[in-house]
Amino acid sequence: MPLIRFVSVEKGNFLYFFFIFLLLFLVVFFRLIAKNRGQAWTRKFILALMWGNFILHFAKQLNPCYLMNFPFSFGRSSLENLCAVLICISPFIFLWGNDYLKDYVFYLGIVSGVLVYFLPTGALGKDLGDMDNLLEAIRFYSCHAPLVICGFLMVDRGLHKLNYHRLWAVPITFVAINFLVVLNAFFMSFVIRYPDWPHTLEAFFDRDGFVNQSASFGPPTSLDSIIGWAYPYLPPILMTIRIDGVIYFTPSLYLLLPVALATLILGPLMSLPYERRHFLLDREAMKQKKAMKKKAVALP
Repeated sequence: MPLIRFVSVEKGNFLYFFFIFLLLFLVVFFRLIAKNRGQAWTRKFILALMWGNFILHFAKQLNPCYLMNFPFSFGRSSLENLCAVLICISPFIFLWGNDYLKDYVFYLGIVSGVLVYFLPTGALGKDLGDMDNLLEAIRFYSCHAPLVICGFLMVDRGLHKLNYHRLWAVPITFVAINFLVVLNAFFMSFVIRYPDWPHTLEAFFDRDGFVNQSASFGPPTSLDSIIGWAYPYLPPILMTIRIDGVIYFTPSLYLLLPVALATLILGPLMSLPYERRHFLLDREAMKQKKAMKKKAVALP
């Protein structure tokens, strides 16, 4: 018996904005607490959230809608998309990762987490009057919130120091981690041969297939009318391949250029609050270097 009938998250409705503002509230709330409690508490809190999220990624199998399809549903607890990978590797990176990997947790954790709240594909249109859907929607929002909260607190509370000179590595790290999604899809499809995963190469590379959740195999065909004009300008073979008139993308690798452009724009903006002094010092150094060059040219 449904708890509430015909209640669902839809773009622009009350629930849609409720979860967005809830995320914003949680970020501000935990920032205030972390500021008062200090770094030691913040470190423990971040680890608790990360390990809790890690456990939830596998414990979701206890949801009746997953249990009905067990053990084949376990594929949904694999590295099926970028957020799943980030959930699984974040606690290890936080404890033992280098600065480049921690940069990834900051930038991609915040960007991917926020994007999911604005495009909640795992919750949109589901009748929350159904208990299975309600539990899954709560899990969906709950597992993405820590990506934003932990990434933000880690830098804001001084547990990781940004350096915008390292931004060049973000696109490379992104492509490498996205490749884990491709390997996971291949393993699930052709090694374990999970029933719900594609078992043919044509379906495997399908840009509208569910294994393409993180656009690892190319942008969905629904975006061709918007960004298709750019496809001819992507480097051939390394980026796009045409077979019988159908455009295929080199898995993961094709993302290097667009992610690099996005990093060029978003990276400095996201790091500016913490790297302002660094920016100013570099600008001053460039001015002095330029002045010295002019002076050297003017000398007889």
